[in-house]
Parts: sequence; structure tokens; C-alpha cells
Amino acid sequence: MATEPGIDALASALGILLIPVLLALPLRIAWQLRVGSSIDNMSYRADVRRILHAGMPLEAFRTALNDRAREAGISPQRQRLLEADTIYPLGLGHFILLPALFVFPIALLLAAPVILLAFPVFMATEFLLIRRNLLATALNILRRVTNWQIIHIPRTLDTGEVSREHVMELSHHLRHFQRAPRLAFLGLFAWLVVLWTFRIDSTGIQALLAILLYVVLLALVGVLGAAFETDLVFADPANASLTPIDLWLDSLLKPVVGFGLVLLLVRAMMEETRNGNPVLFSAVVIAVLYGAALVGFAYQWGYALVRGKSVRDVFETQAMDQFSPLISYDLTRAEGRLVFGAKMSMAERKEQSKELVSGGMSFADLEALPRSDTAGEIPKRPSI
Repeated sequence: MATEPGIDALASALGILLIPVLLALPLRIAWQLRVGSSIDNMSYRADVRRILHAGMPLEAFRTALNDRAREAGISPQRQRLLEADTIYPLGLGHFILLPALFVFPIALLLAAPVILLAFPVFMATEFLLIRRNLLATALNILRRVTNWQIIHIPRTLDTGEVSREHVMELSHHLRHFQRAPRLAFLGLFAWLVVLWTFRIDSTGIQALLAILLYVVLLALVGVLGAAFETDLVFADPANASLTPIDLWLDSLLKPVVGFGLVLLLVRAMMEETRNGNPVLFSAVVIAVLYGAALVGFAYQWGYALVRGKSVRDVFETQAMDQFSPLISYDLTRAEGRLVFGAKMSMAERKEQSKELVSGGMSFADLEALPRSDTAGEIPKRPSI
């Protein structure tokens, strides 16, 4: 049974663990002020959501959106930031990790050895999963076992190609920052697994094993995440469900890492309360979390930017060969009605993407979409 000093130490330790959460609240308010919450900004956000909810890409309405922004006095840079914040909203986990960015340039030097260690592991993982076609083969086996269908639905959550002069803008980094919490908490999870499994007294060996495990997990999840940033979708006719392949990966990771993280953290905290120093342990937890966040940030702004598109393109080509014919579908919505139909093969869609997304559609076209071909009738099942 815990003594009174032990209870006081536990309370202090929990208070330390709550510091990032308490810091996240004012940071969230500051972010809302930075992005903008005026009537004009909210009206522009509503226009963006209207297009996204209809299942259409923003770039198809680029001219109309630019006109709306000019009418509201919104600068192009602010316009891109509003779109990015609407498409990739920041949650509590992002603001918990945000303080790590304040010391990012300095702390990046300390994280450099881990990053250098991770690079060859990333390249080896990419070679096995992508270059050796293991990932596409594994998905084909999964498709046969589950009887799912893999289809292509053009993603609406993409703001198009980013020009060089805009690559350093905050709006461009939001997309990569979106996955940062997953990578940071993965690092904390790796450290707790080593702490619970091996029970090593040497802090140096314990840290080395945790870093090695984190690098392996980061490489695996990182390469999978880069490949799965595609428009492929798992279709399960038996359960009438459509699951984007990247969200399917998240659905596997979140329960394992999330529940495991809480379980290991509570267990370690109770053990430290009985036999150790829970206050020091809480401080180490925060340090490990922010350290893993820095490595995760470096990955997102390094490997994902340099190799991400190449990995995704190679995987898409392999998928088109593995699952041929890979059919591309349109999924749109207006006036409460969903229109879902096969259009062409994924290869044809990729070739015609520039013509299909020309930027010349207006909001009047958006209203007319469900009536343009069907005249209000429920579409018939397409024959392929």
C-alpha cells in the first residue's frame, strides 16, 4: 500500500505529465488566432468544406475559390493556410508536441545520430517492401483472404502541386505535421516496451535498445505511410464499407499503440511509485516524447519530402499491375444523395488527371453535378 509521501510523489508526477496538455490549450487558441477566425475567413472555410463534402477536388474549383478569396480580401498565402487547416486540422496531440518545434533547430543536432542511424534502415525497408514488391504482394494475399476489393477513388483532400516559392509556407507543412503525433507516440511506446521487457539497469543500454526498436518501427510505419498516401480504397461489399488504405493502417496502429502506451505507462508509474522516483520518471517520459517527436519531425520533413512521392508512385504502379484491372470510381454527394460509379481504369485516370482537374468549375457547376447526367434519377449499376 502506498505511503503518504508516495501519494504526494505520484500526484506531483501526474502534474508533470499534464504540463504538455495544459500548454496545448493556449497554443490551440493562439493557432486559431494565427489562422484567422473572422467572418470572411469562416465563410471561405465553408466554401472549401462545401466542395470537399461533395466529393470534389479543390483544384477543380481553383478559379472560383480565388475569386471568393479576392472578394473577401484574403491574401493568397492566407488562402492556402485556410485550405490546409480545413483539410488537415490540428488536434490535441499536435498541440501537445508543438513545444518541441520551438527548439527544433538546436535539438535537431542532438537527434542527428538517431536520424543518421535511421536512414539506412529506411532505405533497407523501402527496398524490401517497395522495390522487391513485398507490400503489393502482401496486399494481394490480404485481398484474397478477406475477399475485399481494392479500388481507386480520387482523393479530395489534396491541394494540388506545391510550387517552389510556396514550399516553405506553413500551409505546406501542415500536411506532413498531420502524422507527427503517430510517430512521436510510437517512440514513447518503443521506450516503454524496452523498459518493461528487458528491465536493464544500465541507462545507456536501455536507451540504445529503445532507439533501435524505435528506428525499426519508424522505418516500417514510415515507408508504409508514404506508400499508402494514395487513392486506393478497400471495398468490403459484405459489410457495405469503403476504407481508404491509409486509414486502414491507422485503424491497426491506434488501438495497439494507444492502448499499449496507456497500459505500459500506468504500470511503470505504479512501479516507480512503490520502488523508485515517479517525479523523475515523469520528467523522463516528457523528454522521451519530445525527443521522439523531433526524430519524427525530421523524418516527415526529410524522408517523406524527398522519397515520399517516389515511393507512392512505385507502389501505385505495382498495385495497378497486381490488381489489374484496377477500376477508378467517382464518389460525389449533393442534396443528400450519393453518386458512386465506375468511370475508367486507374491508369487512365492517372493519365487524364490534369484534364479532369482543370480548375475551371464554378459553384453553379457544383449544384448541377447530380442532375447533369441523371436528371434526378438514381444511376444504374455500371457494367465494366
